[in-house]
Amino acid sequence: MSTTNDKEDNMAKKTTKKKSKRKTLDPDILRKVLNKHPIKTLDNMVTKLQDYDVYTNRSMVNNTFHELNIKYDENHIYHFPTKKELDYQQKFIENAIKLNEILSIDEVHTVILKTDPEIAQRLAIAIKSFMEDIVLYYDVRQDHIILYIKGETNNFLNIFKKCQERSSEQIESNKIKQKEIEQKKKEKKIKLRKLR
Repeated sequence: MSTTNDKEDNMAKKTTKKKSKRKTLDPDILRKVLNKHPIKTLDNMVTKLQDYDVYTNRSMVNNTFHELNIKYDENHIYHFPTKKELDYQQKFIENAIKLNEILSIDEVHTVILKTDPEIAQRLAIAIKSFMEDIVLYYDVRQDHIILYIKGETNNFLNIFKKCQERSSEQIESNKIKQKEIEQKKKEKKIKLRKLR
């Protein structure tokens, strides 16, 4: 007969197993190293972490970089994404989504998104990055993207619809601003004519 303590021990073992499967590093350690050293390769990062007596390997570093959305900057040095980069990425997705339509949805795990071939790869990467918790992985075809969703596709659809709504609002807002600019130009021309 199992006691409460046995159950707690089993739960602890399960939790430990789950954690070990992830094989990622503490973000604070990475942040410390990235702030002090210009890291250009995974091997470079592994060596620096080992200098700090941190047990790691290329796979763990790569998993952690992916999880934290750490990418190269223009000097080919790894860095944490800035707020400006994250905002730009979100705007890109919102603007790109208005060009797209959902071709089909599997209620459980798959969304097929029709897209422009010129932006398919970039859009897929951005969506994966922006919806990291929902999109497991993607497959880019010529004029569509297949997205494999974690959990029910409703999670993805809710975010997708919000992005589309924001896109529509942005388009309308831009049209209004454009009209205002054109109106001001006309008024300026009329004033200049009167002055002549």
